[in-house]
Parts: sequence; C-alpha cells; structure tokens
Amino acid sequence: MLLAIFDGGAPGQTHAEQALDNLAGQGILGSTCVLLIIALFFAVKLLLKSKDDRHNDQKAMAEALQNVNKAAKELAVEMNKSAANIVLEAARSHDSVKNALSNQEKSLEELTSAIRDLAKEQVNLRIVLSKGTTP
Repeated sequence: MLLAIFDGGAPGQTHAEQALDNLAGQGILGSTCVLLIIALFFAVKLLLKSKDDRHNDQKAMAEALQNVNKAAKELAVEMNKSAANIVLEAARSHDSVKNALSNQEKSLEELTSAIRDLAKEQVNLRIVLSKGTTP
C-alpha cells in the first residue's frame, strides 16, 4: 500500500512493503518512521541523480577543455610559423638595408671623389686664369 509510489518489480519489494505496513501499524511513531523512510528513499534517489548529473557535467567540461587545449595547440603552432616567417622577413629586410647602405656609401665615396676632382680642377682653372691675366 505505501510502496505503490516506488518503482515496481524491485527484488524484495513485497518484503519491504510488508515491513513498512507492519511499522505503519505501530501507531503515530511507526507512521512517522515510514514517512521518514520514504522521504529518505527519495532524498537518496535525488542525490544519486544529482551525482550522475555532476558526473555528466564533468565529462562535458573535460571535452570542452580538450577542445580548448587542441585549439591552443593549433594556435601555438601557427604563432611559431608566423614568428619564423617574421624572423626570415626581418633578416631579408636587414640584408636589403645593409645592401642599400653599402650602395649609398659607395655613392658617397664616388661623390666625394668627384667633389675633390672638381676642387682640384677649380684650383687648376684659377691657376690658369691667374697666369693668363698676368703675362
């Protein structure tokens, strides 16, 4: 009678029903005990369901963390590739700047030499002009 709310077909259910009927027949204290036993049964059932739910939550969280770790690993690989490409590009840029500076240095040396030659020629022209004006 009292265990009609329990799941049917459980082994030993008839013995449990008889025990609860006997306990309920003991008066108010027995009825209170039966109600407490039923409440305890449902509380344990809810706790077990809650435990299973938390276990499922932990599985879902573990899967999510694995996905995050996989994404972080892929990101790290891409960052390493990008860093390597940046280093190569910086080396190329450095070589280009070095070559440009070397070319500028050569051009500056040629310009300096040309200016010196022009200065010498100017001096020679002044000498020639000064000789030409005073015979």
